[in-house]
Amino acid sequence: MPTTPPTQEAFDKFLSFLNPDRERAGEEFELLRYKLHLFFYSRAPLYAEELADETMNRLIKKVVEDEQIRDVKRYCYGLARWVWVEFHRNPRNKHEVINDTVPHPFAFEDRVLQDEEFRYYLHCLRKLPTQDQELVIAYCNVEEPTYYEARKDLAKKMGISPTALRIRVSRIRSRLTQCLRDCLKRDKQS
Repeated sequence: MPTTPPTQEAFDKFLSFLNPDRERAGEEFELLRYKLHLFFYSRAPLYAEELADETMNRLIKKVVEDEQIRDVKRYCYGLARWVWVEFHRNPRNKHEVINDTVPHPFAFEDRVLQDEEFRYYLHCLRKLPTQDQELVIAYCNVEEPTYYEARKDLAKKMGISPTALRIRVSRIRSRLTQCLRDCLKRDKQS
């Protein structure tokens, strides 16, 4: 049974729980949600967003109810496992293919980003022109079974060939890769 989405007041309380600094709390929220998405994407790619949202809604509800949570990541992972068990027990979800080898669309160079790398990745993504940000997100954020058609449609909307689209996205990803390497290099030096 889906949990009711949180109110703005509940969401604000949850962000304060994550971190008193609103910007850092937002980053921690994005990181937590990203990790949940990865967790579910490897198990049920078509339902990853829905299951990650359900887990976050339950976590926010627990915080608002003043549940004693010492380690939010560990607690969230426990909630995610319960959400997965409930999802998997539902007979209407038995048709979902479970595939642990499906790469996440935002996996960076075919591996999962660590916490700090993800923060740098977001930083680098935000440095791109808005048009490039939207393009790389639209290109990468597609469900696995339909990605070929979706990318073909994206190329058509842009008035370019699928090959030109792949080249354009490849160049953007190269800039992201270089930015991330620079950030990591600076981090190691300091």
